[in-house]
Amino acid sequence: MKYLSRYAVVSLLLCCIGGVTAQKAAENKNAGKPAAQVPYQVPTPLRPPAVQKPATQRATPTRYRQYSEDKTLTYDATIKEIYPDPGVETGELFFHVKNESKKPVTITQIRPSCGCTLAESPDLPWILNPGDGDRINLSINLKGKRGTLTKSVSVYSTAGRKYLTFKVHLSNPTADGKNGKLAKMTMSDRLRNMQIAAKDRQAVFKNNCKSCHYDAALNKKGEDLFVAACGICHETPNRATMVPDLSIAKAGIKRDEAYWSLWITHGKAGTLMPAFHQGQGGPLTNDQIKDLSSYMVQRFPNAPADAKTAPVTIKQ
Repeated sequence: MKYLSRYAVVSLLLCCIGGVTAQKAAENKNAGKPAAQVPYQVPTPLRPPAVQKPATQRATPTRYRQYSEDKTLTYDATIKEIYPDPGVETGELFFHVKNESKKPVTITQIRPSCGCTLAESPDLPWILNPGDGDRINLSINLKGKRGTLTKSVSVYSTAGRKYLTFKVHLSNPTADGKNGKLAKMTMSDRLRNMQIAAKDRQAVFKNNCKSCHYDAALNKKGEDLFVAACGICHETPNRATMVPDLSIAKAGIKRDEAYWSLWITHGKAGTLMPAFHQGQGGPLTNDQIKDLSSYMVQRFPNAPADAKTAPVTIKQ
């Protein structure tokens, strides 16, 4: 028994030594291999909750400068007529202005209604002290024109705005005798122009009309754009009967920016109202139409003054 116990102990020691040797051999065998990696999963980043932003709205100017009628400065006349000789290519006339008030008045702008008319005056801004006066000289290009021309010039000053109108009576090339000098545009001439506009209302932006109705509106904004594009027809003292008065709002029509933009952009087929957008042959860009629409909202009433109920929007 004694010897048997010793044999068991020796066997146990040999097994332990063998296990340690085998473990060291395995470690030496795998010494050059990289250790196994546990896959790493990137955590999903936390995103802040989506914030719904309010729709961006275009700011509308709160106020545009308005000009009231000038009742301070005095003029030798507000309407004049001239009868140039046949063949004359330039018509000339003048308006005399005087400050009879007790305070200085500054004339800031003198703006003819169309590009074929030029205005000459002392340098602007032109300060008229009490008792001062001078002439505003006008010249109009008559080349290729006929009949009776009605033009206007707007004088802007610290006292307000004044419209001066003049008519140019051109001789009829087909008229016989001396009375031809005083011949006026006939109804047939007017009907012919209306027929041209009915066929092509964009004709106002072409040929002889281009300088007055197309070129004059380029690169302008606000009131300057309104005067050049709209006032030339809608606010002239001798406005044609078929041209509406924009200061009068019709019942049941909401005249907001969308309303004005629609009319300015597309005009109205079958009438004299042309489409002012460049894409349709007009002079105005998208930005100009937006600016002009904002100005129209500020300048003209949305509803008739005596309207008792709120207006509603109607589709054109």
